[in-house]
Amino acid sequence: MSNDTRSHTKLRAGRFIGRSIIRLAARLDRLASRIQGKGWAGPATVDHEAEAALSFLSSAPSVVIDVGANVGDYSAAVRARYAAAEIHAFEPSPAAATDLKRRFAADQLVTINVAALSDEASRVPLYGDRPGSRKSSLVKRDLRHYAISFDVVEEVEVVTFETYWRANLACRPIDIVKLDVEGFELKVLRGFGPAIDAVRVFQFELGGCAIDTRIYLRDFWHMFTERGFEIHRLSPFGPVKMEHYREQDESFDTTNYFAVSRRTEVHSPVKPINA
Repeated sequence: MSNDTRSHTKLRAGRFIGRSIIRLAARLDRLASRIQGKGWAGPATVDHEAEAALSFLSSAPSVVIDVGANVGDYSAAVRARYAAAEIHAFEPSPAAATDLKRRFAADQLVTINVAALSDEASRVPLYGDRPGSRKSSLVKRDLRHYAISFDVVEEVEVVTFETYWRANLACRPIDIVKLDVEGFELKVLRGFGPAIDAVRVFQFELGGCAIDTRIYLRDFWHMFTERGFEIHRLSPFGPVKMEHYREQDESFDTTNYFAVSRRTEVHSPVKPINA
């Protein structure tokens, strides 16, 4: 065997070993991410999400807000655990809201609002890959890399939570707010106004939608920690408190987080309208 042949054989072997190591490292990286909770989300984890959110409360919840309810899986998970909880669900898609209303038709403690939440009231297009899709968003997402087009458009009503809270909840304290609004979480939170300080636990989701709307975990970290909340990430082993924010904590693989008020008691920060 000539020196050139031996060198070529070694080079090919080295490349094969290198590619094998890279593939193994990628698998280990995905496994490590899942163990931390990064990418551990979706319909299969809804029960875990609700259980974890409820675990932060010291007593049974009185008021739960389900924003981006879709067909009500999260609300149903809360209801299965607490029959007396008052649930206010927001779902802008008429197609999904029809199923949501049917599901809770006999439950007098569930209020269905066919509307989206944001930082100002308006009527806007809701984009999706099909009517009532779990992927539906107020932004037309670019998912060409998955061969998914957002060509289904529904015009929907948008309200602010502060307005709803004052008019319909008399500015009461809120135990849990679950946010799953496909990239519009920050705008929804800005529309809370002072109601943010009346909430014990926020649950919010970050994933690929954040690429389309250009939002990051850092934005939530500063918004919440500067208002007296601590941040936890949901893992397969339960919520894990995040002591600090680091750039490596960012992940666009769908992940659930909790913002938990440090205040022992949460009181309404303002008086209701006509109080």
